[in-house]
Amino acid sequence: GRRIDLILQVGDLGTFLPTSRLDQATKRFSERDPDELGFREFAGPAPALATLLDPRPLLVYIPGNHEDFEHLEQRARLAPESEPIYPVSEDGRIQALRSGRVFSFSKDGECVRVAGVAGVAKRAAKKSRHPWYHINDDDALRLASGAAGRFDILISHDCPEGLWSRIGEPAGSPALRLLIEETRPRYAFFGHYDRAEEWAIGPTRVI
Repeated sequence: GRRIDLILQVGDLGTFLPTSRLDQATKRFSERDPDELGFREFAGPAPALATLLDPRPLLVYIPGNHEDFEHLEQRARLAPESEPIYPVSEDGRIQALRSGRVFSFSKDGECVRVAGVAGVAKRAAKKSRHPWYHINDDDALRLASGAAGRFDILISHDCPEGLWSRIGEPAGSPALRLLIEETRPRYAFFGHYDRAEEWAIGPTRVI
């Protein structure tokens, strides 16, 4: 079979440690499916669990709105700010992409450039939410100000606005829509919603 060198993930990885305080949604879902908290099994320096992909390839993800943000902040501070990704597991095989940054991955003479925007769009923002819970529009606009073609793939947790409506209002982020329109990456992947569909914004495949 073909070798997998890199896995991209679009948020709600569930970066919760045994000592983490769970939000209500994560607590509810983990009671139905303990794998919601599966990150704990891979957070240490030598994960005991075997996987179908051993040796595990690098996994790079953009944080969603259900993560242990205090853990992520701590890990981000330990890494040089100049680095677009930072390790969230002790073995370094799971890394988070800083929101508004571009990460380059090279292998066998090929290179893929990946940009990311973390969080979900602000609809009914609550003061109790961690600042990383919602999209920082400045992250998207900073990426949009770069030249088109600067990156190949955009990963975000929320979707760009205009794909569909949800509860009587447009779902997604206007800033993400603008970002895709201005930069025209080949692919834009998002999570957050239980929808398996594909759209197009200009030449970009949105999945």
